[in-house]
Amino acid sequence: MTNEIKERVKWIDCAKGIAILLVILGHTYNIDSLGRELIYSFHIPMFFILSAYTFRPAINFDEFIAKTKKDFVRLILPVLIIFFITLLHKVIINFDAIKWTEFLNNSLNTLIYSSGVRLNIDSGRVAALG
Repeated sequence: MTNEIKERVKWIDCAKGIAILLVILGHTYNIDSLGRELIYSFHIPMFFILSAYTFRPAINFDEFIAKTKKDFVRLILPVLIIFFITLLHKVIINFDAIKWTEFLNNSLNTLIYSSGVRLNIDSGRVAALG
């Protein structure tokens, strides 16, 4: 096994950065439907294609476990921390038992389905509410 470090390709890093900014823009600002459709038509596929181009699979099981732990700490742990901070904020600011259970249910579904919108689970189907 060689410890060869590949040099980063600058144009790929720039393109991935643009894709990430478009993801943030698409999920945070209320853009007219044409602009939103334009952004949503390519930003995630572009990011995945560029990420696949730079992907390097694990060579053995130990490397796989190490990469998985690193990715969990880097990606999943911040999501869980923000989720629990949001729950704590909701309890402190406005505690209403009925609304709290609805909020908790919607938040858990949003966390599970990785959606930035409130979800309605009905008869096994997931429908995003606007």
